[in-house]
Amino acid sequence: MTTTQRPQRRSRRSRRGPNGSVLPSDIDRIRWSKITTAQTRMSSGYYDRDDVQESLVAALLQELKRR
Repeated sequence: MTTTQRPQRRSRRSRRGPNGSVLPSDIDRIRWSKITTAQTRMSSGYYDRDDVQESLVAALLQELKRR
């Protein structure tokens, strides 16, 4: 009799959806104050400043580099 090895499982299940979206079970972990602050900054034009845009792009590239 032949035995087939199963692929090794991750130690923890991913808490993200297939496209990286937040799953419903993560709703309680969302920091709503951060969302409110970001919305306020967007409406005031904070993210339209050149220095802020450069900082955001640098942070995004750094995050993509880690993956």
